Amino acid sequence: GALSSNGTTAASTPISLNGIGVGTYTMIISAPGNPTCSDTIRNNLIANNGVVIPNRDSSHTVCNMDTLRINANANPNVSHSWTGPGVIYGANTTATFTIAPVFTNTVSGFYTYTDSMRTAPGNCLSINKYIVRIKSFKNNSISVIEPLKCYHDSIAKIKASVSSEKNGPISTPDKYTYTWSSSNTINSPNPTYATGAPSSSVLSNIKAGTYTCVIKNGNCINTVSYTLQDVPRLPNDTIFAYYCPKDSLALIIADTGNVNYVWHPSNVGATVTGDSIRVPVSVVNNYYVTYAHNNCPDTGKVMVTVTTYDAFRPDELVNIFSPNGDKRNDFFYPFYSSNLNQYQIWKQSDTYELTIYDRWGILVYSATEYNKPWDGKTKSGHDADNGSYFFVVKYKSNCGSKADLVEKKGFVELMR
Repeated sequence: GALSSNGTTAASTPISLNGIGVGTYTMIISAPGNPTCSDTIRNNLIANNGVVIPNRDSSHTVCNMDTLRINANANPNVSHSWTGPGVIYGANTTATFTIAPVFTNTVSGFYTYTDSMRTAPGNCLSINKYIVRIKSFKNNSISVIEPLKCYHDSIAKIKASVSSEKNGPISTPDKYTYTWSSSNTINSPNPTYATGAPSSSVLSNIKAGTYTCVIKNGNCINTVSYTLQDVPRLPNDTIFAYYCPKDSLALIIADTGNVNYVWHPSNVGATVTGDSIRVPVSVVNNYYVTYAHNNCPDTGKVMVTVTTYDAFRPDELVNIFSPNGDKRNDFFYPFYSSNLNQYQIWKQSDTYELTIYDRWGILVYSATEYNKPWDGKTKSGHDADNGSYFFVVKYKSNCGSKADLVEKKGFVELMR
C-alpha cells in the first residue's frame, strides 16, 4: 500500500518502516519549506536468499468453461502452496499448472485463490491473493411467446434469452450463439446468432415436447430447457334430448360456443350440420354430434342421451322424510327424483311452487325452485317439530296446455 513520511525533520534521524514485505520502495527527501529541493531514492526489498518476488495481478476474469492457468515463480528457492477451488489443498509446485473448469459460482461472481510463498533459506512467508471473477449470463431462460391452441398442433413459439451480463463483456466481439435441440424436428434456423446483451433466439412452428438451448459466448456456456405441454384433446361429452311422451320428434340442441357441428346417425343415413336437429323419437339414441373448438382440427364427440319431460310422478308420492343429517332422506322432494336438476325442471315446467303448512295452517316453508327442497326447518331457520305437515305443489307442465296449472296436495310426515 501507499506509505507517507513520518514527519521527521532532523537530518541525522533514521526513518524506520516495520512489518513490510518484499517489493520496491521509493523515498523522497526534501528540505523544509523548499519542496523543490529534493532527492528521490528507490530500493528493492529482497528476501534473504536474494530472490526478488515479482508483483502479480490481483484480479482475473474467466468464463465457466475456461481453464485457469497459474504461472508460479520457477525459482527453486521459492515454494508455493496454493489453495482455492479446484486446487488440491497444499499443492506445492514451482511450475505452471492449470485448473479444470470449476467456475459455476455465478451468484457471488468470484473465486479467491491464495499463494503462500516461502523462501529458503530463511523460511520467509509472503502471501498473494488472486480474485478470479466469473463472467456469466444473467436471467437466461426460455419463455413461451405463442402457445399451442389445439391438440397435436405445431404453431407454438418459444424464446431463449439473455437479459444482461455479469463481469462482461463476455468476449470480443461480444457474440452469442443459440443452438437448439429436441427429440422433435426443428424447422427454424439453427443455430442463431446475436451480438451483445440483451439478446434472444426464437424457435417457431413447434409442437409439444422438451426443447433445450445451449447459449454460448466465448467459453461462457449455459444450457436452458423448457417442456411445452400439449393441449388436451376435446373430450367426449353428453347432451340430453327432451320431449314429451306423445311427441314424434325430439329437438336436440348442442352446447353453444363451438363451430362446425355435424350430426351423425349411427345407422345408415346422411349427416346434418347445425347446432340443433329434430329427429324421430324412436331413433334419437342413435345420434351423436361432433364439433370443432378454437377452429382446431381435433373434434369433440357428444353422445345423445334421452330424458323425457315426464318426470312428475304423482303415483310415486313421497310422504315421509327424516332431516337428521345422516344424508339419507334428509329432504322433501314431492313426486319426483332428487336426481333431477333445476335445468331439467325448467325444461319440464314453466312455473314451480312448493308451500308447506303446519297443522294449524301456518306457512312453514316455501320455494319456487325444485333444487330448494324442504330441509325440515321453519322460515326462521329453526328445526320444525316432528309430525304431519300439509304441502301444495303447483306447476305448469310443458307437456300439457300452457294454460293448465297442475296442483297437487298431500301430507308429509317429518320424523327426526
